[in-house]
Amino acid sequence: MTQAQGTSASKDYQPQLAMFPDAGQAFNMRWTYSDKGQPSVVYGSPNTDNVMWQFSCGRKPNIISQNQKVAPVFPVTGIINATTTDLRPEDQFGFTVRVDNGASQGLLGQLGSTQIGNDDFYMPNLVLDANNPLFEKLANGKRAFLKIDGNRFSIDLTGSLEPIRQFVSACKAKITSAVPASPK
Repeated sequence: MTQAQGTSASKDYQPQLAMFPDAGQAFNMRWTYSDKGQPSVVYGSPNTDNVMWQFSCGRKPNIISQNQKVAPVFPVTGIINATTTDLRPEDQFGFTVRVDNGASQGLLGQLGSTQIGNDDFYMPNLVLDANNPLFEKLANGKRAFLKIDGNRFSIDLTGSLEPIRQFVSACKAKITSAVPASPK
């Protein structure tokens, strides 16, 4: 095999579902957009609190951002409902997301407290900018493959286009309207 063939083959690589089981299939999970005072996009079971992945407009306190030198212009907090084994509260860790056969994107997360009902649970949290290319990839893709703390799973992206685009647009509008106009 030539190097050119090796490069071509790697571009066509797509993880196999056997290695990345569908995390939401058994629960009929879907992508939905909501704006009840706080724009959010959720991948979860309709009309339940069973959520796999959620992005909310704004920054959750004490969660690091992807680039600590520059604060996100349009901060978005993401929470992934994934079991972690060797992580403790506030630990930072890296994980990857690959959409379809595209390049994987490395992200920096932190194990943060999330309140569900009256209980606190520790789940992977991250802060992204709403301009992060991941949102466009998720909106236009068919499947996302995730690796977090040794866990491998995939998420169906069918129906993600409109909810994600509505969310990004609403988040940018909300943050832009909250920024005071600069004096002339």
